[in-house]
Amino acid sequence: FGLPILEAFHAEVPVITSNVSSMPEVAGQAAILINPDDHHEIYQAMKTLNGSEDLKKELIKKGKIQREKFSWDIASEKIYASLKKIALN
Repeated sequence: FGLPILEAFHAEVPVITSNVSSMPEVAGQAAILINPDDHHEIYQAMKTLNGSEDLKKELIKKGKIQREKFSWDIASEKIYASLKKIALN
């Protein structure tokens, strides 16, 4: 699902992640998305991130916002609302 991405957001570290599966949805605009099969792209993302304190700070700031979209409280409320809707129909 992308729990390591959310863990990184909570640890307040910048994220580089895959651009496939659910990773882009979880990461949003708060990470550098790369093709996991392209070693050069992975290297370039690491080099870019390593060379820019501003980019690191920006990704960490965005990660703090993005992580709030995936709280257990929100998930449980959505599940409860869905179950309630099904039960009433």
